[in-house]
Amino acid sequence: MWLFLLGLGCSDDSPAEDAPSIEGSVVTSDSSALVFGVRAFGAVAGDRGGFYVASTEDATCDDVVAYLGTTPVDPASVHAPGHCNLSLSTDLVDDSIAFGADENFLTGFWSLSCAMGEGEFAWEERDNGYADYFWTGQSWTGVPTDHETQVEPGDSGGWTLTVDMRTWDGDYDQQGGVPATGEVTGSVQVEPCEGLVGGVLLPG
Repeated sequence: MWLFLLGLGCSDDSPAEDAPSIEGSVVTSDSSALVFGVRAFGAVAGDRGGFYVASTEDATCDDVVAYLGTTPVDPASVHAPGHCNLSLSTDLVDDSIAFGADENFLTGFWSLSCAMGEGEFAWEERDNGYADYFWTGQSWTGVPTDHETQVEPGDSGGWTLTVDMRTWDGDYDQQGGVPATGEVTGSVQVEPCEGLVGGVLLPG
């Protein structure tokens, strides 16, 4: 369902109003969602990094670990209605990497999960009795098909994640191709979150 493709050592303080962020929109032919990534978490295992950009200012490392786990969790702590969350799994060299769309799936893999338009996260049973929290509007999952991505060590620990994304390929709940447009750009400071190791972004 969500994430297509988890807390330790991270602050619970909300970011300052002028904190760097990744912002923009993802627009399909019949719906849209905003991107406002001001809170991000990451970890490294060997030469592989996993990074998660939440759309809520109060998200914590523990919240993200729980949300990406195997037990259903209300997405409200990490996923704002009408917004997209971003996740990245990528190779790293000395905690850094820079790659573009021509290296998708070879160097790094982006995934966006978007709660598009109007709706709410509600507990439902779908798919032959599978129960979880689902977005009642259009749920769009996609990858950027035109982008530049850079990860580099942060000035005070963690990492700085910088993106410039322009076009997208995805679908509504795996119901056929639904391309999208909309520029998503900016940088966000990524806080260390060791709970991500061993999860879906950084499998053991």
